[in-house]
Amino acid sequence: MCKYNLPAEESLMLALLFLLIVFVGLGFMSILISLPLIDEKIKPNLFYGFRVRATLEDPKVWYAANKYFAQRLLLAG
Repeated sequence: MCKYNLPAEESLMLALLFLLIVFVGLGFMSILISLPLIDEKIKPNLFYGFRVRATLEDPKVWYAANKYFAQRLLLAG
């Protein structure tokens, strides 16, 4: 049993505030993740970026692919 008995309107407002914080936070994280990839500051690696065989084998492909997808991630964020 819940020890806080909030009116329905307050519960709804808290839920909406929580969702707003989550969605804004995720958008902000997406923007922060995309910026170093757009600036081509991230070298080919196994942890961060668009990692497929073609991008890991050729740095030119790595930077081009990551810049392309990071720009889309920035717009989505």
